[in-house]
Amino acid sequence: MLGRVLADRLQRTRPATRVLFMSAELPGYLAERGLRLAEDVSTRDAAARYLAPLGRDEPTAAFYRVAVADA
Repeated sequence: MLGRVLADRLQRTRPATRVLFMSAELPGYLAERGLRLAEDVSTRDAAARYLAPLGRDEPTAAFYRVAVADA
C-alpha cells in the first residue's frame, strides 16, 4: 500500500521515473495499468549482468531491486 500511495503522490507532482514499491504489491499495481512484470532483480544481480562485462565494479546492495515491465 505504501508503494501505491507514494507512486500516486509522485505522479501528481512530477512525472515518475523512479518509484518505491513493496515487491509483493508491484505485479498487482502493474496489472491494473495493463502491464506485466517482466523482470525483478536485485541491484547486485543487475550490476553483475550489465556492469561487470564492461569492467565496472560499482557498489550495490542486494536489498534494492530493479523491475522491468512490459505491455
